[in-house]
Amino acid sequence: MTNQRGIHDINLQLVFSSNPKFVFHDSAGMEAGSRDELAALEAFIAEKARSVHPSQRLHLIWFVCQCQKFFMN
Repeated sequence: MTNQRGIHDINLQLVFSSNPKFVFHDSAGMEAGSRDELAALEAFIAEKARSVHPSQRLHLIWFVCQCQKFFMN
């Protein structure tokens, strides 16, 4: 396990052989101050919104955020 970020390209699709109807795109994330990553995400969403064919449209955005639990002594 590593604490380093992976390399992600939102334009590359991930298709699982167990269910090829689900197509995933993984963004690089939206770290604080990362204008390039946010711009890439916005461009991807805009492109999918303009798509005419339903299979090319964006159907879901899964937003994951890291939460830290703080313990008081």
